[in-house]
Amino acid sequence: MSFRDLRNFTEMMRALGYHRLISMENFRTPNFALVSEILIWLVKRYDPHSDIPTDVDTESDRIFFIKAVAQFMATKAHIKLNTKRLYQADGYAVKEMLKITSMLYNAMKTKEMAQEDVVEEDNKFKFDLSSRTEDSEIDVDDDDEEDDEGEEEESIDDSLNGLLSRGNHPSIGGTRSPLLEESDNDF
Repeated sequence: MSFRDLRNFTEMMRALGYHRLISMENFRTPNFALVSEILIWLVKRYDPHSDIPTDVDTESDRIFFIKAVAQFMATKAHIKLNTKRLYQADGYAVKEMLKITSMLYNAMKTKEMAQEDVVEEDNKFKFDLSSRTEDSEIDVDDDDEEDDEGEEEESIDDSLNGLLSRGNHPSIGGTRSPLLEESDNDF
């Protein structure tokens, strides 16, 4: 039994939502009522549909209860608990209960981190296009598309005719550039 184990156990139980405040002084002397209450809560937290006997009035009932909890955790959660330490119901029992508590606490933290990642991914891909769609109007008329294509072809033809009519092309009979005329005289 160490102070660190007791502190970690109480903090994890608080984080898991245990309804009662656990003092570190509770485990200085044997306190089987508290240990059994915590074990029942941990088992129910792990599996709400579990059927663990809760009667701990007599010594044989306590032994049966501890064995049932240890067997349940061994088969369902693959956690091996020392039944003698649990029955002592002191600081050594805290070490055994800390095994269950740390497993539940880590599962809770992993789930929270996974939910945060999903929220971040959802926010990353969401963006608002409502202002863009309201400002721009899109005309979806089929007749206008044909008219636009005809106008584009006419404008291309006009621009080509304009270039050719300037007379700069020698094959059509236009004037030659002065550089070409000088180079012909050199030979």
